[in-house]
Amino acid sequence: MNYSDILTVFLVLFSLLSVRHFLRNKPRYYNIVLSIFLLVTACIIYLKSDLTSFLMFMISLSINIIAGRSIFYAKNQNVKKIVFLATLIFDVMFLLSIKASLQLFDLNIMPLGLSFLTFREISFLADIYSGKVTLSKNIISDAAYISMFTQLQSGPIVKFKEFTEADMYSDGTSDNTIIYNSIKGIERYMIGFSKKVLIADTLTVITQKAFTANIDELSCQMAWLGAICYSLQLYYDFSGYSDMAIGFTQIAGFKCPENFNYPYISNSVSEFWRRWHITLGSWFKEYVYFPLGGSRVKKYRVFFNLLTVWLLTGLWHGIKPNFIVWGMIHFFMVMIEHFSGIHKTEKHSVKIIWRIVTLLTVIFAWVMFNSDSTLYGLRYWKTMFTYDNSKSPDTFRYYIQTYLWLIITAGAFAVPIYPLLEKKFSGKKSKAIYDIIHAAALIVLFSISLSLLANRNNNTFAYANF
Repeated sequence: MNYSDILTVFLVLFSLLSVRHFLRNKPRYYNIVLSIFLLVTACIIYLKSDLTSFLMFMISLSINIIAGRSIFYAKNQNVKKIVFLATLIFDVMFLLSIKASLQLFDLNIMPLGLSFLTFREISFLADIYSGKVTLSKNIISDAAYISMFTQLQSGPIVKFKEFTEADMYSDGTSDNTIIYNSIKGIERYMIGFSKKVLIADTLTVITQKAFTANIDELSCQMAWLGAICYSLQLYYDFSGYSDMAIGFTQIAGFKCPENFNYPYISNSVSEFWRRWHITLGSWFKEYVYFPLGGSRVKKYRVFFNLLTVWLLTGLWHGIKPNFIVWGMIHFFMVMIEHFSGIHKTEKHSVKIIWRIVTLLTVIFAWVMFNSDSTLYGLRYWKTMFTYDNSKSPDTFRYYIQTYLWLIITAGAFAVPIYPLLEKKFSGKKSKAIYDIIHAAALIVLFSISLSLLANRNNNTFAYANF
């Protein structure tokens, strides 16, 4: 779901709250009707995208629902295994073929959020096959999980065992519960929307200037500014979407895991991936790393397991060499940390040094991630360490003077200032004052974001193409 499409957001919000309100005292019909609403909304979103995407979505969804039910009800273990492996291969090949057609042949047939949809389908199959869930008779709830429109475009990736029908509607259906969850959900949506429009979209101006410039004319200073701003832009864009998705999911009455936890304060690359896109890391750990043996095997197997995870992580983002290089950078650093234990040292000086190394590693990796090709990424790295007096610093000077306070603000709120403020004003009287100021500030920021959105043409999310 494109959360920047305000009209669609309000129409869906009104419809969702109406359904929940009128069915609140009818528990017999609540689950099935809400599941139907979620599935129909997802179908409408795909149809609005294009007919090809809708047809691909329906084919993939139907195959996985049928396969999941077949696995669950099959008596023969061999039959279960064959159906599971066959559908798993179909899902993976379907994803890779679509990505290959996009990357290699420039065929724009990529359904909305296909990578996220595929991972939900695999989780659906794997959790049924492993016996971690018990399916209900409500087949629509299975489809509602896979196609959950609130997380359709860019996650978070919720495992099926976390989202079975028993948990889906566990927030209660009383008026007070619905109102509370709706208020908290709308608040979370407004925070994410403001992060996206006020910070991420504004920083895009700088990153586009840096990453689309003729690399031979790009100055060292502008290259560094572009790399730092892209790191912040991607964080506010992606975490902003996650906030909006979590907010909408809460409004719908479901639980949704957090996806970000201030990743740029990490002391190691391993910690970074426990804080960045948390649900993706959790998914790979659950369905790839642990089944391969995790870290409880011989060293060469640990090496292979980590290599597999990071290779797949790169390919999940796209079948392009730069994504694979990006994944290998993180693999190399995680391997160093795993076998040396440097990130667990108690020496303060080493901790500080490795924290700086971690941050620089992430920034350099994002450069490769955002480059059109591996060659461009390598040349961009070279520019970052090549000071040339012949390259005018005027462009850098303009952008740093124009956007300095935005960059400082973005950097400041990328560390846990917000939770510290909430903790500081946790007293009964001070909390009341804090809540009023917080609500007023949020309304002002959201209003400004709406006005800015109306004057901008491109409001897509960074992870929308994955």
